[in-house]
Amino acid sequence: MSGTTSGRSGTPPSESAPPGGGRTSRWAISIAVLDVVLIVGLVWLLFARWRGAGFFRDLQDPVGGLLPLIVPWAGALGGVMRSLVGTAWHSHDWDDRWLIWHLIRLVAGAVAATVAFAILQTVLVTTIVTSGDVTAQPVGDGAGTGDGIRLLSTPLTPAEVGLYGGVAFVVGFVDKVFLDLVAKVTRVLFAHGDDPRGESRSPSR
Repeated sequence: MSGTTSGRSGTPPSESAPPGGGRTSRWAISIAVLDVVLIVGLVWLLFARWRGAGFFRDLQDPVGGLLPLIVPWAGALGGVMRSLVGTAWHSHDWDDRWLIWHLIRLVAGAVAATVAFAILQTVLVTTIVTSGDVTAQPVGDGAGTGDGIRLLSTPLTPAEVGLYGGVAFVVGFVDKVFLDLVAKVTRVLFAHGDDPRGESRSPSR
């Protein structure tokens, strides 16, 4: 069943105008049910981790001393919530072009949050190194590896869990936050050949 949506190409479903009249799309209902199931599954994973059930008992957090488990989890939750909100918002004017977007929200949210966390951690390390504060300790009083990698404390404090989880959820929920972050990092990495006015400098002959 194909839905019709006018003037919304390139705009995620939950950012568009409220739906008008019409019947609820069966695809919208299916996606909404899938999103609810995924949310329940994520909540179960959180509970299992908290209770230390099964393999969760021996699962290191942060993973390798670098990645808190709350980051990909909260990013996935944010992505699924975004899908659910968009589906509810456009259940009466469903557009099949957004189907794949909805189906990949869990994975996309988790990956975006993980990459964003890595970028922010790297920027923080670079800031400390360039400032000359070689005695600065990592967030959470963790230990450094001696090669510029910041290890997080184990276990994480409640404040750290809340901070990392909150940021990861926002990154997973709002695509633009992640895309803007990547764009800024890209400009920093590849702007060495440009002058401050934004004009490219040609090599002298």
